[in-house]
Amino acid sequence: MGFARPEADQRLASTAHGPLQALERLAWLAALLCATPLAYVAARDRHGRWHSTRHDSPALAPTPDIPPVTDLLPGPGALVCADLRCGGPLGVVCQALGTTDVRSCAIVPVHDATGAVIAACGVFDPRPRAYADEQTNALRAIALQAAEALRSHDELVSLRERESAYQARLGDAHDRALGDLAEELHEGISQDITGVALLVAAAAQRALALDQSLAAELRDIAALLTDTIETCRIAAQAHDGYALAHDGLACALDRFIDGLDIGPGRTCTFEASSMALGTIDERAGGQLLRIAQEAIHNAVRHSDGDRIRVTLTQGAAGMLLMVEDNGSGAAAGAPADRGIGLAIMRYRALAIGASLACGYEASRGYVVRCELPPCVRAQCSSGDTRPYDSTAGRAQA
Repeated sequence: MGFARPEADQRLASTAHGPLQALERLAWLAALLCATPLAYVAARDRHGRWHSTRHDSPALAPTPDIPPVTDLLPGPGALVCADLRCGGPLGVVCQALGTTDVRSCAIVPVHDATGAVIAACGVFDPRPRAYADEQTNALRAIALQAAEALRSHDELVSLRERESAYQARLGDAHDRALGDLAEELHEGISQDITGVALLVAAAAQRALALDQSLAAELRDIAALLTDTIETCRIAAQAHDGYALAHDGLACALDRFIDGLDIGPGRTCTFEASSMALGTIDERAGGQLLRIAQEAIHNAVRHSDGDRIRVTLTQGAAGMLLMVEDNGSGAAAGAPADRGIGLAIMRYRALAIGASLACGYEASRGYVVRCELPPCVRAQCSSGDTRPYDSTAGRAQA
């Protein structure tokens, strides 16, 4: 019986991205330097999670995978044993490895300033054999390199998180500024122009008895002012924040999809349940709206499907926003997480206490789910489910 050699997707399951590639190279190096059929490298990230990988000979038969290498350490120091059957912790190692076919091992940990193990490198062999000091020193250097790889990864993740938070805050500030401008355009400037238009119309009425041509010119000016008022009103209402504040999340989503250009041969539908047609907290609604917009734009950019479906439902568990496209995922032009857009969506969901999940599903395609818990649930009103088809340019009856 040999050591475990699970399939690649299982062996790499501890971390989908990040430092795993570096750890794999280090495990390969450890096996090479110590001439053993199995090497194992593990390191702990800033959240206390262990990331680990292994390198083993293709000639070995599959057996159960081994646990985090630190579980095999009987104490804080290294475990180096030439023959586990001669005074070594054979039972512990064999039980952990899931095989009795192991005779020697060398496991070297590294510690942080508090004495906690932050990384380790281990090699195992089914033959009794000694490990030279140079080899154990090399294992310690590899473990230190693994710890450094996780530290660099943590710093990169932290920088990306801060970048996402900054972009989201910048977007929020931009949205607030535009919302204030739309409000002023609709409630301030439009009202002022309305007053001027009324004065001009009254002056035109009085001018009829004095000068017909002057009265006509004044009527033309009044008509232009009326057109300007309508232009201001349309411009203000076209802003998502204004629509959200005055008409609710469902209406804002409906208007956004109405003006969306998704290309020929593709459709985008929107459905809101009767419970979701009421008002919602403006801040929570604004974040949900931005999440939906980002998810829709991702589907337009990356999906090879021809249908996008957006639903907004409200129930006892809270409000659920879903954006689905019927793409296969094979032709996506971005990674599965669809770039930094996902990080921004997660930040927005976190900001309002919502949960966000996304990925490919065989029966649906790529799905983004954002669920707002009952503590910030919408204040609901009555209404009917209203599908919306962007290609038809109208809400369906």
